[in-house]
Amino acid sequence: MDKTFKIWEVGDCYIMIDFGLVKSVEVNIKATLLKDMMEKEGVDGIVESIPSNSSLVIKYDPKIIELSKIVQLMHDFLDRIESKDNLEIHSRIIEVPILFDDPWTKECVEDYCRKIKPIENNIELICRENKLDGLEELKYKYLFPQHWVTYVGFTPGLASSLCLDPRCDLSAPKYNPPRLETPTGAVGIGGSNTSIYPLVSAGGFQLFGITPIPLLDLDQRLDGFKDSPVLFKVGDRIKYV
Repeated sequence: MDKTFKIWEVGDCYIMIDFGLVKSVEVNIKATLLKDMMEKEGVDGIVESIPSNSSLVIKYDPKIIELSKIVQLMHDFLDRIESKDNLEIHSRIIEVPILFDDPWTKECVEDYCRKIKPIENNIELICRENKLDGLEELKYKYLFPQHWVTYVGFTPGLASSLCLDPRCDLSAPKYNPPRLETPTGAVGIGGSNTSIYPLVSAGGFQLFGITPIPLLDLDQRLDGFKDSPVLFKVGDRIKYV
């Protein structure tokens, strides 16, 4: 693993471990391992840690732990991660049923064209940007590999992921300007990240399908939400079916 990282103060009780402007599963795993190591060690004064594509934001209580102590701990933990030949991380596989080229996301795109500005059909744009033959090849690129969840955020429960198979790795530009609404369950790609929208919200990813499964249950009444009101965790693997 690349040992390059920086530590930034991002508030009076936050720091960010920054691994650079890269999007890779390897770097995200490093951030996730760092979070897991802190939780396992039970460091007093650490309130919360939030991994993203290539960073880890840590909230701490300055009345309990000094910033210099956290910085030293981060260096020590990362040295321990780098020195290991075999690294293990807990990862669930969650099957996500998807309907490609569905009427709901198509209507969303058409509504954007009516109210904001004309844009290219999202699926056609994705295929053109990635030199795909059409919808059937796009389906294969999503149904064949697994996708690693790199962060959960933007809206509550929104899972963003990277493809684990470089042969199926796709990318696409985001909307400019973004949509004002995206239907619940919509699946889209922006940059190299694929996201599933858990509720109606603004958004800028190119839409190509929809899933009926819930990603958010604030009352935690449904099976799969007993431990958390959001379905996905960083380090989960999505298998579209």
